[in-house]
Amino acid sequence: FFLPLMVAASAAVKFKTNMSLAIAIAGVLVHPGFIELMAKAAQGEHVEFAFIPVTAVKYTYTVIPALVMTWCLSYI
Repeated sequence: FFLPLMVAASAAVKFKTNMSLAIAIAGVLVHPGFIELMAKAAQGEHVEFAFIPVTAVKYTYTVIPALVMTWCLSYI
C-alpha cells in the first residue's frame, strides 16, 4: 500500500532532492480522498480535476507516477 512512498524516498536520494517533500507529494497517491475519487471514476461517474477528465487507475501500487513526480521535484 505504501509502495509509492518508498519509491519516492529512494528516488529522492538518487535525484538529490528533498526526501520529505518527495514523500509528501507521493503521499497524495495513497490519500483516502484521492482513492475515493478514483473509486468514483471507476463506477462511471464523470470526474474532473482542474478541467481534466480523470480516468480510473489504482495508484496505490504504481511506481512510475512516484518516480515522475520526484524527478520533476528535482528540477524545482
